[in-house]
Formats: sequence, C-alpha cells, structure tokens
Amino acid sequence: MDIADIYKNQHVVGTNQTLKHVRAKSAVIVFLAEDAAEKIKGQIIAECEAFGVQVKSAPSMRQLGNCCNIGRNAACAAVINN
Repeated sequence: MDIADIYKNQHVVGTNQTLKHVRAKSAVIVFLAEDAAEKIKGQIIAECEAFGVQVKSAPSMRQLGNCCNIGRNAACAAVINN
C-alpha cells in the first residue's frame, strides 16, 4: 500500500488515534512522516514493533495530511480494519 492509497481505505489520523488502533490490533499499516518530531517517531515505531504493525515512511507531514484529506499536517496515520 502506498501513501496515496490512504484515502481509499478507512483510516485514522494523528498520534493518539494511531496508537489507540495499533494497541487494539485494528491497524493494518501505519504511515509516519519523516519530518515528525523524533519523540513521536520513536513512540510510534516502538508500539508498531511491539504489536507487529508495518510502518511506512511518508515524505512529509504536509503530504501525509493532504493524502488523508484533512487540510493540515499529520505526523502519522493508520489504515484500519473495517
């Protein structure tokens, strides 16, 4: 799955919602912006590794936000099970 495919699938945006779905095992894949804060990247990567969720890189927070159709920057987003 590519970053451009996010909007075609059910997804959540933002650190809190992404972590909630990773921990609930409903996240299929997580996209993480390269320019997100190091603290956020570390937290997301650690949780995804612990729960076996694939993490893919997004070029920027701006591009990730645009792909999610939210009109603002996003550090991370997760495609979730329907």
